[in-house]
Amino acid sequence: MILKVSRAFYVYGNYSDLWRDLTLRKFDGTVDFISTWKDTFSKMTSAKVTGSSSNIAEAFLPHIPIKVENMFCNVLYRSWTCHTCDLRYACPGFYDKCGVARMDATELSTESFVENFEMKNRPVIISNATTHWPSMKNWNSKYLIDKCKHKKFRATSATAPEAASFTMEEYFKYSAQTKEEAALYLFDRNFTTLGGL
Repeated sequence: MILKVSRAFYVYGNYSDLWRDLTLRKFDGTVDFISTWKDTFSKMTSAKVTGSSSNIAEAFLPHIPIKVENMFCNVLYRSWTCHTCDLRYACPGFYDKCGVARMDATELSTESFVENFEMKNRPVIISNATTHWPSMKNWNSKYLIDKCKHKKFRATSATAPEAASFTMEEYFKYSAQTKEEAALYLFDRNFTTLGGL
């Protein structure tokens, strides 16, 4: 049987946010991310049906989208442009001439910050505030994966309906592959129980 649908139906049916929401709801936030949310849902559903994830992983072929032209939609365009637009070229001078004050932390006292920025409700970009933190030297993917072992972390986003659950290794795998506008970020309310990272 051959099923035919309109171009619009095909494009909307590949909208990443829909597949992300469906995956998070169906699998209670547990994610084995691969390539896209649609592929992740397909792979995890197949593994659940067969009861084996190893055979599925070897045989799994990611979906290759069909190129669709002349399809216009603000919802879809916004997410695409947000993750593909390079402001250095789209808005020349944006980073240098945005009107927001820049201060070096070594030259900014707490009193000066409160008086000149906090009390006046003025934005400021502060640089070199964390250069002495041990995490600036220690924190890389290998270190964090080794340190956190198999602990599960909560990952969320302003656009996701539910939180996901990742080990540190799973999260790095996800973040290396995703192309979402608003990717999930780690947010663990119990981070203080980890001890000295």
